Amino acid sequence: MNAYETIQAELKTALKESKPEKVMLLRGLVSAIKNEIIAKRAKDPQITELTEEEQIQVLSKEAKKRKEAVQAYNDGGRADLAEKEQRELDTIAQYLPAQMSEDDLKAVIKSVVESDGLTEFGPAMQAVMAKVKGQADGKQVSQFLKQKLENSDAF
Repeated sequence: MNAYETIQAELKTALKESKPEKVMLLRGLVSAIKNEIIAKRAKDPQITELTEEEQIQVLSKEAKKRKEAVQAYNDGGRADLAEKEQRELDTIAQYLPAQMSEDDLKAVIKSVVESDGLTEFGPAMQAVMAKVKGQADGKQVSQFLKQKLENSDAF
């Protein structure tokens, strides 16, 4: 069962159990995935569903929005809203692949940079992101990659 099907199944369960906050979040996720299908269908009318990877990208975008909202609410002194966004982020994280540890991420960066002989940030970032596919945060990848490119003995 892919992420979209899992979300739909959990939405039905949340409706039966009368969990309005979870229902609202899951409906938003279903809507985000459907909107992405509609956007892709504009380019290719044959598309009826997203691949697992595309679903993960949509969910990652939604998770990123929640992370930014948590930070903004904490900075603004709104702990109550930050908690709500954090609960939503935790729920979304259930549908995403497990995140890589820092050591695993550094190992991937090291192997990509050294094996491909990449010295420029752009191509190196593209190659690393292709390898980690949703298992690492782009900011973290960027930070570690910059360290590695500045100092080849970094890891």
